[in-house]
Amino acid sequence: PAKEPPPTPPRKAPEAESTRPVAPPAPSKDEPSARTVAVGVEAFGHVGGAAPSPGPGLGLVGFGRLGRVTLGVEGRFVVPPSGEFDPGHVTTTTLGGGPFVCVGGSRVDVCLPIMVGATLGEGSAVAEGRTDTSPFVTVGLRPEVHAIPLGRAELTVFFEGYVAPASTAFAFRSGTAFSSAPVGALLGLSAKIGIF
Repeated sequence: PAKEPPPTPPRKAPEAESTRPVAPPAPSKDEPSARTVAVGVEAFGHVGGAAPSPGPGLGLVGFGRLGRVTLGVEGRFVVPPSGEFDPGHVTTTTLGGGPFVCVGGSRVDVCLPIMVGATLGEGSAVAEGRTDTSPFVTVGLRPEVHAIPLGRAELTVFFEGYVAPASTAFAFRSGTAFSSAPVGALLGLSAKIGIF
């Protein structure tokens, strides 16, 4: 009699797909972090504006970043510079603060800062005694380069040019006046650290 064919082995059931969650891909170095809150300090050189001569300044900054947009506030103090003029000698102290908004990525941002403050003038050239105070408002444009990332901290190089819609003016005893320049510029370095 003919031999019966061997039985067909049972087919293996398809393996069930793994249910383990798949880790999301690591963010690219060129992409900004999704959410950041940080504070920092800045040091800069200043020319133009309400200062009678170039000089250094210091600032404090706090901001929050969501995607490519950053919103923050900053305060600045310009170390008192002085200048000699025909009517006499003037030293100014500038203190101001205001909001800013930036758009960019993890390496470069472009910011629009608005600063409101006051300039105190002191010296022999100021009328009505030796001091006078004048308010100011400036609107600027500031590109920033995040040069050295250090974990949650970073060093940033920035340049800012600004215009002053209303100039700061000080009256001299002779009747003339020292008026601030309608434009100014900053070049500086900031150190920032993320809080969360």
